[in-house]
Amino acid sequence: MGALLSVDNLRVEFKIDDVYYSAVEKLSFSVNQGETLGIVGESGCGKSATSLAIMGLLQKNARVSGRVEFQGRSLFERPTSELRRLYGNEISMVFQDSMNALNPVLRVGDQIAEGLLSHRKIGKREALLSSIDLLDKMGLAHPSEIARMYPHELSGGMRQRVMIAMAMACEPKLLIADEPTTALDVTVQAQILRLIKKLTTKNHMGTLFITHDLGVIAQMCDRVAVMYAGRIVEHGSVKQIFHNPCHPYTEGLLKSVPRVDGQQHRLEPIPGNVPPITAMPPGCKFKPRCSNPECLCRDTEPDLFDVEPGHQCRTWQYA
Repeated sequence: MGALLSVDNLRVEFKIDDVYYSAVEKLSFSVNQGETLGIVGESGCGKSATSLAIMGLLQKNARVSGRVEFQGRSLFERPTSELRRLYGNEISMVFQDSMNALNPVLRVGDQIAEGLLSHRKIGKREALLSSIDLLDKMGLAHPSEIARMYPHELSGGMRQRVMIAMAMACEPKLLIADEPTTALDVTVQAQILRLIKKLTTKNHMGTLFITHDLGVIAQMCDRVAVMYAGRIVEHGSVKQIFHNPCHPYTEGLLKSVPRVDGQQHRLEPIPGNVPPITAMPPGCKFKPRCSNPECLCRDTEPDLFDVEPGHQCRTWQYA
C-alpha cells in the first residue's frame, strides 16, 4: 500500500524585490495512514511554508515546484473544483494562531458547521447539532453554550480545541497540525496533544505534526524529519533521532533542551541564527553555526545519506 501523503523534491520560493529566493528545497518525505510524522526545527526553517504549500495556501509572491501526492495523485495537477472538495474534507489543517484563523464575526458553532455543509449532504440544523457534538468530543464543558459564542469569548486552549473540531468535522484521512500548542500553558498543551493523539489512533489517519519542541516530538510522533534552512538534514524513527543523532544540528537541538529521563546535563544553545532566505551560505547551510571539529563540510551541499536502515543524514561524514 502506498503512502497517504508523498512529497518529492518540493521547492518553495518567494519573490522579494523581483528575485526569487528558496525557502524550501530538496524536500522529500511521506506520511502513511495511521502514523504521525514530526517535522522539527527552529523558526525560519521552512516548516510552515511546507504545510502551506501542501494546502495550497501560500501567498501570491510564492511559486512551488516538485511533486506532492495524496493517495497516489498529484495535488498540484488536480482541478480547483476537486481541491475544494478535498481540502477540509479528506485533508485538514490545524493552524498555530487560533485567534487569527477563526472568523471573529461568526459564532463558533456556525464556523464548524460551515465545513459540514460544504462537504456533507445535511441541513443547517443537523450541521449545528453535529458541531455541538464535536465540541463535546473535544472535551469542552457546556458545548451548546460554546457553540453560540464568538472566538474572542474563549480562552486560547478553548479556541485551539475549536480549531481541532473544525479540522476533524469531516473525519479527514490526513491532518496537518502546524504548531497547534504554541502560546498555550503546559497543562492545556498536554490536553491538546492527548486529544490529537487519541483522534489519530481512533480515526487511523495520517498526521503531519509541525513543531519546534522536541519534547512534543518524543510524545507524539513515530518518525521525525529534522529541518534546517528549508532542507531535511536528518530523518528517522523517534528512537533513532533521540538515541543516535548524527547531524550536528540535531545534536545541537538535543543539547539545548532539558532531558526528560531525569539525567542532568549542561544546556548548550546553538550559536548564531537560521540564515535568511536572501543570504543562504554556499555548501552546507549549517556550516557557519557548526561546532563539530570532525565535520567534513565541503563547498557543495551534501545529499541525504543512509546511516542505518530507515535513518538518513545530510552530511558528508556518511558519504
